[in-house]
Amino acid sequence: MTGPPRQRPSSEVPAAPEGPDDVSAGGQLAVLADLARLVLDLPGLAGPGEVVDLVARALPGVLGVSITLVEAGVPRQAASSSPPADVLDRHQRETGVGPGLDAALTGAVVRVLTGDDPVYADFSAAAARVGVTAVVAVGLPLRPQVVGSLTVYGTGRRLGEPGTLVLVRTVAAYAAIALAGRLDAAERRADSLRSALEARAVVEQATGVLMARHDLGAEEALLLLVRTSQDTDVKLRAVAADVLDRARRGEPV
Repeated sequence: MTGPPRQRPSSEVPAAPEGPDDVSAGGQLAVLADLARLVLDLPGLAGPGEVVDLVARALPGVLGVSITLVEAGVPRQAASSSPPADVLDRHQRETGVGPGLDAALTGAVVRVLTGDDPVYADFSAAAARVGVTAVVAVGLPLRPQVVGSLTVYGTGRRLGEPGTLVLVRTVAAYAAIALAGRLDAAERRADSLRSALEARAVVEQATGVLMARHDLGAEEALLLLVRTSQDTDVKLRAVAADVLDRARRGEPV
């Protein structure tokens, strides 16, 4: 479980002002073009794994990129580009403390230079063990019950420079749109599956009632339900539900 985010000086959550870029313009355009394809769901890109790979290739001094989702207060890793990112994401989930979690819960941009950050001392020590000296995490507002963050793990102060921060924030905005769309699609698929399973359960129960009441086999009872549905132009689930309702009331079925 995650606790409330730690308080940190406002200067530690920069607004990413405009400034000189440390990533080539061509590299930025290529990343944003690929992310646009991801948002539009065109062939070639399919999910958060592609987002973290794109960011890892585009930014200088990056050792890993990850996406964390927090649902009902429980964080989970949605994607990662490297073992260092896996290690530090796991550390945050186990301790409930870290820039990625705070960015997810607040929607802010959280920057950590691990050598001089008293707010995340334990996290900084874990980061140093895997060679990470700078972290930038950007909150991803996805939906009311699900939040997330895009976290970039790297080396040196270059990761926190204005041009790099602008690109990270831009990439995070694309990622939020893509992930929100995929969450919606997954929820629709889950709703459809639940509906199908519920309908199947009702039909199976009604089949059992007809078998018992009319001494029918399973196939004969199901065929009777199907024929009734076709003859009355009523959905099979509704026909089965009517059989169950009449059986509960003690009426003929």
